[in-house]
Amino acid sequence: MMAITFDKLFRFRILILILAFLPSFSSAQDKAPITNLDFLRLAIWRTLDSSLSRAVLDSPIELVAEGKSEANWLLEDVLLSWLLERGEVVSLRKGNLHSALLSFRIIELSLNYPAQRRKGFLGPREVRREAQVDFILRLQGSGHGEVLWNRRIRGKSSDWIPRSKLKVSPYPFLNPPLPTGGWARYGEPVIVTGLVAGLVYLLYSNR
Repeated sequence: MMAITFDKLFRFRILILILAFLPSFSSAQDKAPITNLDFLRLAIWRTLDSSLSRAVLDSPIELVAEGKSEANWLLEDVLLSWLLERGEVVSLRKGNLHSALLSFRIIELSLNYPAQRRKGFLGPREVRREAQVDFILRLQGSGHGEVLWNRRIRGKSSDWIPRSKLKVSPYPFLNPPLPTGGWARYGEPVIVTGLVAGLVYLLYSNR
């Protein structure tokens, strides 16, 4: 009688151990992360804060894009919001001789997924999201248009996001390719299959 009781207790402990290694899905994982567009916006804003917090600007200011880039509209939108938040006067009238010109040229404004990992042993897969911000700002005074300053603005931001929460953006530059799975692509299914097979065996052997 004691041998049977000990055997069942041992199997029960093995069953608990297997269940502990299986993925657990908490309510915290259901929280939706910010979109790639908002993540890149935030990266630009933080870079402006760290690079131009003490910059002297001339008002009113007219924003001018130099060069062609599919992300020009995004940088201009963030610059406009950042300047207004700072209390600057921004002129939307093009060619205003009384406005200072703040021109911008994008060198790199991109999003990448450089790595991925698993949260826990067999938990949900996460992807590292990284934003690269690199552009040039040049301020020209009103009137004769003398160059007051010329600066290169650079920054980087990153976070980890559940792979299952990734959303396709309507803007191509916000849809970078996903990293390859490496050995885990083939090894993880084998491990999961082995654990599930052991779980099924223990369940049926207790009957």
